[in-house]
Amino acid sequence: MSISCKKLVVGLGNPGLKYKNTPHNLGFEVMNSLAKEDHAGWSERNLAQLAETQIENCRLVLVKPRTYMNLSGQAVKFVMDEFELSMEDLVVVCDDMALPLGKIRIRGRGSAGGHNGLKSIIECLSRNDFVRIRLGVAPESKPEDMADYVLTPFPGSLRDTAEQLARQGKEAVKMVCSLGLHRAMDHFN
Repeated sequence: MSISCKKLVVGLGNPGLKYKNTPHNLGFEVMNSLAKEDHAGWSERNLAQLAETQIENCRLVLVKPRTYMNLSGQAVKFVMDEFELSMEDLVVVCDDMALPLGKIRIRGRGSAGGHNGLKSIIECLSRNDFVRIRLGVAPESKPEDMADYVLTPFPGSLRDTAEQLARQGKEAVKMVCSLGLHRAMDHFN
């Protein structure tokens, strides 16, 4: 099968065990799941961890920035330049406190919506027209401290829901890359 496209798929999160299983690291969870499915190994590359995989006829460069959330744009710009990819090739997966836990929203452009990782990407690339897959993490009742909530591991009672959301995020990435943005939006939004 010949390769007809190449996508840079970035999962946002924070490096380190301290942030494992937190709402803010769902993007990393999706990247790990995509890599594991194809037995792809991770390599360190300056500002990011990278793995390469394939979905149907589309080659994916999976990225987990090592810059921490608020500086994600630096890693994205570095990898985009290194692989000579354009905005049309970029897909970003991140958590979203504006969406209820378990909801997915896919868009082809837009604002950062209060998400510091998206804000950093938009600032570093000077554009906002890239695909983003937003994974809802907002609990039923608003937490007192939003930053504390997204940086604290999911409680055991929500871990299954978080794992299901990561699986759905993986399927959303696969659909965007194989069937296109609009088909994925129709399915998930």
